[in-house]
Amino acid sequence: MTNKFIGLSFLVLCVLVLFSVALDYAEAVTISCQASPTSATLNQNVVFTANLTGPTENLLYDWVGACLSDYTQTLQTCQNSYSSAGNYTAHIEARDATSPTLQLLATSSCSVVVAPQCTTRAYKACFSGDSYWYDSCGNRQEINQSCGNVGCNTGGICAAPQLNVSCSSSPNPANINQQVNFTSNVSGGTGNFSYSWTGACSGNQANCYNSFSNSGTQTSNLTVTSGSQTQTANCSVSVQQQNNCSGRNFKACYSGNVYWFDSCSNLQDQYQNCQGRGCSNGQCQSSSNLTVSCAASPSSANTNQSVNFYAAASGGTGSYTYYWSGACTSPSYSSSYANCQNSFSTSGVQTANVTVYSGGQTASTSCSTYINPATNNYCVNSGSYYCLGNNVYTPQICYSNGQTYNSSQLAQTCSSNQTCQSGQCVTNYTPPTPAPVVYKSYKACSGSQLYWYSQYGNRLSLYSNCSSGNSCYVDSCSGNRCVNNLKCDGSTCAKSSSDYCKVCPYDGDGVCSCGETYETSKDCQACSTTAPTPTPGIGGATTINTGYGLVVSILGKKGVNTTDWTKSIAVGNNESFDILVLVNNPTSQTYNNAIVNIILPGEIRYKGNLKMDGNSLSGDIGTGINIGAIAASSSRTITFSGQGANTEGETTITATVKSDASSAVSDYLKVDVFLRTSTATIGSLFSNLFSANYFFLILLIAAIIIIALIFRASYASLRRAPQ
Repeated sequence: MTNKFIGLSFLVLCVLVLFSVALDYAEAVTISCQASPTSATLNQNVVFTANLTGPTENLLYDWVGACLSDYTQTLQTCQNSYSSAGNYTAHIEARDATSPTLQLLATSSCSVVVAPQCTTRAYKACFSGDSYWYDSCGNRQEINQSCGNVGCNTGGICAAPQLNVSCSSSPNPANINQQVNFTSNVSGGTGNFSYSWTGACSGNQANCYNSFSNSGTQTSNLTVTSGSQTQTANCSVSVQQQNNCSGRNFKACYSGNVYWFDSCSNLQDQYQNCQGRGCSNGQCQSSSNLTVSCAASPSSANTNQSVNFYAAASGGTGSYTYYWSGACTSPSYSSSYANCQNSFSTSGVQTANVTVYSGGQTASTSCSTYINPATNNYCVNSGSYYCLGNNVYTPQICYSNGQTYNSSQLAQTCSSNQTCQSGQCVTNYTPPTPAPVVYKSYKACSGSQLYWYSQYGNRLSLYSNCSSGNSCYVDSCSGNRCVNNLKCDGSTCAKSSSDYCKVCPYDGDGVCSCGETYETSKDCQACSTTAPTPTPGIGGATTINTGYGLVVSILGKKGVNTTDWTKSIAVGNNESFDILVLVNNPTSQTYNNAIVNIILPGEIRYKGNLKMDGNSLSGDIGTGINIGAIAASSSRTITFSGQGANTEGETTITATVKSDASSAVSDYLKVDVFLRTSTATIGSLFSNLFSANYFFLILLIAAIIIIALIFRASYASLRRAPQ
């Protein structure tokens, strides 16, 4: 009866457990994520955040796509930045850690749009007859310069006034071998000029000098370029036979410089260039007199038409600042105010005054323009640009025969790859197609290392370098797993090396190199014909100083019924196993305060059952356990239990020992943690249920259920039968 009661209780417990599991997963696991910000610029940090609802036990999370991370048991954020524009989507997955295939339970995606960053004021271009700034993405910004009625040229440069060029020669006539100065006279243009002299004189300066050995007419040709305008002119000199005059008779000023003159007062070669400072009484002045001229363009304009006032200074030091007043004003003296622009709503004469300062000198002048009376029919701009369809318009107020009405004028038609937005044509931006999502699908060998591979067969991140960290092992990758074969025959590591002493059985190998003593090892006795000479030790005992310290070894095994301790072990998730740490003193001296540290990686859990030489032991294996003194030629054995965590991978457990008189030495246990199913547990359950002790109880329960179903069906038939 007791066995039946136990069996029935066990069956009821199983039903309750299954019901509890069903309740746990009745609520669906859902996951969501969001990106911050959702619109980013190049190289801006983007944070993807995941949120979970439902049960969280035995779940693993993984970020893939636009943000990558390895499997983890805690929800976390994922961060990334992008160097190119486009749509980027990150995916968060929730998987069942207890499933052999890591079954996908829920997934969510969130995206960010990365747009190129536009640089303001990248270049200038023309729009509606004026010069505007544009950013690097081709979007129009604020106006750079109003060009008025002169128009706007390529590059966003307002057209300059008409270029006028002429030239003259001096002296004219001139004597044979007398120097002749060909002088240019230029106005209009942009204010910047390039010169080219050909014919009777060659050069690229504003003036050109030459002398002639034969009489006759000599003609020089001048070409001047300013902006997009080019004009030409020519000037001649009549060369005559020289009179009986003595050369270089005196010096005098000519064209702002000092020249030699002959006794007949004929101009000869230059004596000194005054560099724009001016010339007086045959000598260069410290600075020339400052002069300024002014012109208005156009000289006759309509109401509300832009008028440009141009100032031209000469003399002084060559460095000028300008100040405008009257019909056109500037806020202060500045070298950038050589020109001034304004428009006028009333007719009449408008006069602008300009004052120029240069090296202590001041010069002023004025120039005027005439504003014509308004005609009966005209329109003026009255507001900001606006969009109508895919075109840009400007609002206007028009006047016609004393009547006023609102109108608009087409300013720009946007091209096929542009859209009209906020009164300007904006280049359309089409982000590139996002790259397909890549998942970590399986592991495979590449060379001697183990890598993750995607579902497309592309190699991803490194899973393990398959290195044992000991030269006695032959490390390789085979069958999609790391393989570490131990070789203690001397082919991989020397028998006298420290790696050999850590992992290989050295007693009896014929080499006295791993801390063996003369008294305890035949290897040391075989290497010497005589025993080493004893020396007095502590308390009168005799010890032999072998020169070696403590030695530590760490091994592992699974199952209580086995005694096979190995240097490498494979355990499944939540599977327990035992660890053995052997601390050996192969020397003839005692080591006090021996401390053992054991480092467990994240893939291994500590399960307790800590013992030393079979007796219970307390302490923290991670911070260190003091196992006291270890006498000569003795050892201590430490054991405890571990368990594989809910992950997979190859790892190592490290054991280190040190004492007051012995430096630290370490050894390693290699552990391969793998994912496993619960098939064995389920099989054991059914094996127990169908054992001889419970077989008849199961039959009895099944019979009761069948009888109850038959009774229920019969009762239902009787109720449906006619009365």
